[in-house]
Amino acid sequence: MGSGKGEEGKKQAVVAKEHGVAHSTIAAILKDKENILKCWVQLQLAPSRKRLRLGDYQQKIDSAVLTWLKDVRAQIVPVSGLMIQEKA
Repeated sequence: MGSGKGEEGKKQAVVAKEHGVAHSTIAAILKDKENILKCWVQLQLAPSRKRLRLGDYQQKIDSAVLTWLKDVRAQIVPVSGLMIQEKA
């Protein structure tokens, strides 16, 4: 990959032109290849799918835990890391 070539020996610029995408898109795909393949195998993603969206559950959890933490700290209750993990 450091030579600017894909697995078949084609230059990234050539592959990008063939597929009508930017060179940086090919570079990003090759850089994240292992993660993309792992997700595809685990989730059996359709080849036509363009993006992997995992949802916003993480943001909701973070927000809820932060709200809980602020409430508990306002009551001057000591909070441990384990308590935060359990709440999450």
